Amino acid sequence: MAQGLIPYLDYWDHKTPFIHYFSYLFYLLFDHSYFGGIFISISIMIASVIPILYMIFKNNLFIGILLSLFFPILLHTNDEWVMMGESYCFIFSTISIFFLFHKDVPTKLSCFIGLSLLAFSFSIKQLIVFDCMIIIIYLLKYWSYWKYRLVKFLILSISSFSSVIIINLVPLFFNDSLSSFIPCFLHNFGYSAGRLGFNLKTFDLSHSLPLFGCILLCICSFLKTIKCREKNNRELLIVSTVLLWLLGSWYMSNGTHDHYMITLWQPFIFSFYYLSTLLKSKIVFRLNYKCLLPFLIIFPLSPILSAKFDSMVQKPELYSIIEAKTKSTDSYFCFSNHNGGTLLHLNRTPSSKYAYLAPIAHPGGDEHLNEILNSLENDPPAILIITELDDFIKDVKNFKILHQYLSNMAKKDYIQLEIDSQSAKLPLTDIHLEVFYRSVSATKNQNK
Repeated sequence: MAQGLIPYLDYWDHKTPFIHYFSYLFYLLFDHSYFGGIFISISIMIASVIPILYMIFKNNLFIGILLSLFFPILLHTNDEWVMMGESYCFIFSTISIFFLFHKDVPTKLSCFIGLSLLAFSFSIKQLIVFDCMIIIIYLLKYWSYWKYRLVKFLILSISSFSSVIIINLVPLFFNDSLSSFIPCFLHNFGYSAGRLGFNLKTFDLSHSLPLFGCILLCICSFLKTIKCREKNNRELLIVSTVLLWLLGSWYMSNGTHDHYMITLWQPFIFSFYYLSTLLKSKIVFRLNYKCLLPFLIIFPLSPILSAKFDSMVQKPELYSIIEAKTKSTDSYFCFSNHNGGTLLHLNRTPSSKYAYLAPIAHPGGDEHLNEILNSLENDPPAILIITELDDFIKDVKNFKILHQYLSNMAKKDYIQLEIDSQSAKLPLTDIHLEVFYRSVSATKNQNK
């Protein structure tokens, strides 16, 4: 978007419009600085937990301290959450929990805001569909209030979700990109269906802490509930629903990548809050301490974590070399399963709307591959960046076909740019690559 490209018309992406314009806003607010966008997204990520901490500290000091310790561990051990779709989902879902549960007696306004935030979360990434358990838990907790107002609740739900749909549709109508957006959006369902399952790639804290931590908190809540003299079936249902929420999120994430595991953070955070409602302590803070303590514990993490991701905003030498050896008007095509860094740092325009090649590996990938091959034939890029077939894509048929096509294309019409072996790697990886520049003779032949 910083290069004037329109989502879906000029480049393919399966995310909904809001995430594009939300991220672009951060970019503009900090004078076209990617570091500014990273810093503010980290700050919002941390700030979104503060209202939940406020609610927990109000109920139980010890549980609030536990969350204050465990949440930074989530942030430090997971290296893939900055400016990811799942992270924005976490932000909106977590704030929605505050608006839905912070009052003893719900109000229509807080309900509308909470449901709208939840709808925004779903519009960003459909992977978090099991966050709808928040609504079920909300109704269970406040059933005595809503059981005589179900029609009003239904109207609030429809109006909140409709508002979010309209907000997402406005830029599509404005840019006349609705027809291009629909197939991109539908790709989500085929993409998700092919990678579901209860898998756990590693027992590192980034994966095991939200999963097993939530299970342990739910067990504590369950034991507290059944030990009460007056057993409350509603509380047992809530604990069961939280577990279903966790298992559903785990199934949707498939446990394969760090950023997918972020979808488990929501039930993990909520399980802290719910346990605090069952174990209310007798220690009561004054209002100013309740507000300040979470800030003092957590918010200083923003500059620390921003420094951790400083490598994301430093321009790798590879892209500076390519820019020095090519023209500013040249287009490029990058063959890689990790194109985010190239899009971020290389100041050249992609030749194809498929700057991300992910769709060729999923259901319907043959159609996307044919579009890419046609664009390469009809409008060859000036620059070819071809990485090796790494472990993630070496067995994917369409990636192998495209790699072979580009290799033949490079041999026929391109000359290889001299780049030292140390720089000839995809940044932040050990994946080797080659860079080719379209020869003058090939360009002349095309113009004839």
